[in-house]
Amino acid sequence: MNLKSTVSDNRRAGWLKVIILSATVLGLSTAASAGVTVERQTTLTDEQGGQAVTIGQGQFEQPGSEFNINATFTSFQPRDNGPIINGQLSALSSVAGQAGAFARQASRTTVFNGEVTLTNLPRGESDVVMVLQDLSVVDQQRGRRGFGQSAGAGQGEWSGQVIINGNAFTPQDLPRPARELMRHIIGILRH
Repeated sequence: MNLKSTVSDNRRAGWLKVIILSATVLGLSTAASAGVTVERQTTLTDEQGGQAVTIGQGQFEQPGSEFNINATFTSFQPRDNGPIINGQLSALSSVAGQAGAFARQASRTTVFNGEVTLTNLPRGESDVVMVLQDLSVVDQQRGRRGFGQSAGAGQGEWSGQVIINGNAFTPQDLPRPARELMRHIIGILRH
């Protein structure tokens, strides 16, 4: 056996391993940037047995991706002595621009639709029927940390219409208690 040819063969095998490993890593990173499809169902149950069931499917925070969530509220009372929620809402989020760990130029638009009825309101107030019609919020990506949580924090650009007991409001014109209540309800739909 020739020692020179054995060393040469080992070098070729080493380079071949490096090339195969590099191709594998490149393939994995390309697959990771394509996004991951998620399907999930979450059930929240209060102490009295009321439920909020959310079903979501789609991709998270990748350019061109969409994530759809549908929620059904059945006698759901998230806080003791708080309002009881019945109805259905949906949210569709879509991402535009360059999103991801190293990108900083992206936006996520979430559009909410549906109707909920609120009963058991404080101070004996009458029931409230809240309808969301193409209520949307646009979040900007915050560097490497991802998108802000506009529904809970009040950030982002809001548009659309909220109808409360037949009276139409823009998100900016909602009375403060109604705005806070709306944010709590749609906060359940945020991903």
